[in-house]
Amino acid sequence: MTLSTENLVYYLFERGFTTRESVVNGCIEISEIPRRNRNFKVRQRDGPGYFLKQVRRWEPETLRTLQAEAQCYQLAAEREEFADLRSIVPRFHSYDPRRAVLVTELLDGAETVTEHHFRNDAFPVAVAEQLGRAFGSYH
Repeated sequence: MTLSTENLVYYLFERGFTTRESVVNGCIEISEIPRRNRNFKVRQRDGPGYFLKQVRRWEPETLRTLQAEAQCYQLAAEREEFADLRSIVPRFHSYDPRRAVLVTELLDGAETVTEHHFRNDAFPVAVAEQLGRAFGSYH
């Protein structure tokens, strides 16, 4: 199944991330953020938000990359020796290897570096410093 804004709600039902009532009552908002992968933001009025990522190209390397990313999130969530990462990565919800879909929490109010750059028409040094510290901790 290739995810799209038209069929994503069915995937969310199947995996237990939303209810039919949320959809019928207009309590869910889905938006696609096109990049190298298929990315979707899911906001729910009365529930958690999710970020879903699915590979765009079903090639061995792209599948391995997404699987490795999912394993990093899962290790941070489940293993104490990786607990320090919990403060800098979104919470892991699931990885579906059959459909190559990673689901993490949607960070409220977060924006990508690209979104920040276009919104501010610049790239402040303070943001670069924050990213450097986060990447240093992560690696």
